Amino acid sequence: MSCDSSFFFSDSNLEQKCEIANSLCTQNQIFINYYSLIYCQLDGHWIVFIFMAIFVVLIVFRFMSTLVMYYLTPAIEFITEKLNISQSLSAVTLLAFANGAGDVVTAIVATETLDGISYNIGSLYGAGFFVATLVVGITIINSQSYIVMKSYFIWRDILFYIVATIIIIIYGIIGEFSLIDSAFLLIIYIILVIIVLFQDKLQSQSKKQFDEFLMENVIDETQETEQIQAELQDTYIIQDNRKTCADKTFCVVDIPFRFILKYSIPPSTNVTKSILLITIFPSLCFVYFILGSNNYDIFSYLYLLSISIVLAIAIYTSYPQENELPKYYIYIQIYITIVSLVWIYCLSGILIDTLTFFGMLTNLSNSYLGMTIIAMGNALPDGIVTMALAKQGYATMGITGAYFGQIFGLLVGLGISLVKTNLKTGASVEFDLFNKELIQQNLIMIIIIFSTLFVLIITFLYGIIKKYRFARDLSVLLILIYVLVLSTITIIAIYEAV
Repeated sequence: MSCDSSFFFSDSNLEQKCEIANSLCTQNQIFINYYSLIYCQLDGHWIVFIFMAIFVVLIVFRFMSTLVMYYLTPAIEFITEKLNISQSLSAVTLLAFANGAGDVVTAIVATETLDGISYNIGSLYGAGFFVATLVVGITIINSQSYIVMKSYFIWRDILFYIVATIIIIIYGIIGEFSLIDSAFLLIIYIILVIIVLFQDKLQSQSKKQFDEFLMENVIDETQETEQIQAELQDTYIIQDNRKTCADKTFCVVDIPFRFILKYSIPPSTNVTKSILLITIFPSLCFVYFILGSNNYDIFSYLYLLSISIVLAIAIYTSYPQENELPKYYIYIQIYITIVSLVWIYCLSGILIDTLTFFGMLTNLSNSYLGMTIIAMGNALPDGIVTMALAKQGYATMGITGAYFGQIFGLLVGLGISLVKTNLKTGASVEFDLFNKELIQQNLIMIIIIFSTLFVLIITFLYGIIKKYRFARDLSVLLILIYVLVLSTITIIAIYEAV
């Protein structure tokens, strides 16, 4: 007996299935044991799960996007400004982390399941492929004219993405990731950060002269940023006023979740003393519960309560009465970042649990589920922001940020998840991509990787030939490639499932 579709769809009685669900299948789930829920609580009525899964996936993606947009990103932007980090360095570190947080956390969580490497490769390259084709294609169409990209976007960003993908393919030929190999992915990203630092230093002098010119002749960067934010805010208001009936219904459905979110994490903006005091204890309990292996020990929570009281007294007595920010405000933003990441970790775990059970029911491969559902969900916030920026005439900024988020997700997300697995198992992680005996099983993964590499090379060559101008013909080509590849892997996944 094993925890797979052949057993659960066999003639075994419900008691046996429930026993297996509560024993062997627990290792397949992180937060929610759907096997036990369906075969022990719902008497094997798995059709109920289909409707449940649709609702859960929509909820997870909706609020993961909300967390990143309204909590994580503002907190990281404040930290970036407070630490006086340059825009270019911030783009490859903190802001890249904000854009790629969903991918990174999902990759780390996926390592706790069987075949985690399949989820990781599928979701990370699926998200990258989604951004590099559909998002970039629609962004070009939505832009006011052709898009003139910066030269470093072609020669540095895309070229690094291409090199990283070739390295992944090489490891697929080798057949495994050792601890050194896993750490090497992180080193590649560190090299990228060093290059950005070096370029930033070289351009610092010329930038000062250019800033002086801007002060005299054009709007400065702060004004430009405020203008972008104002225009985007107007766009969101217009979109909010044009909500469909379905959108408004969904807002009613997620009220309980938003209520929990409100009191389990401090807000990143407009942090008042009262709100901060209210959220201290619930947020500490939430972090401890999720990271403490769902610990129900009452004494642990009494200990957290005492810590919360001490912190509340300290904040109450030191928080400024006026609209000024306290000197320790940056630490509040760091705490908000940590709690946001724990929330994303929790939501990613629930998502992985849902898709793992869905994969068992439908017999669809993990690579396909990762490339489609997980990838689109993680990349969708980047896509929405990128396309919104394009409509306001800032397509270059949007595309660059979206690409950096995917590079960060691939190198850092995959790197950390592999290092975690190496240290946990004490062995190399198998990645036998081109094994003849496994070629059919790995076919979708191979298509995803090489399709992404193909798109990156096309974009790289197009940018050089067209002198960094992205026009409508590129958008048509990218969208066609996306539709073709998605159709192909869907047909293969259904064929394998049947």
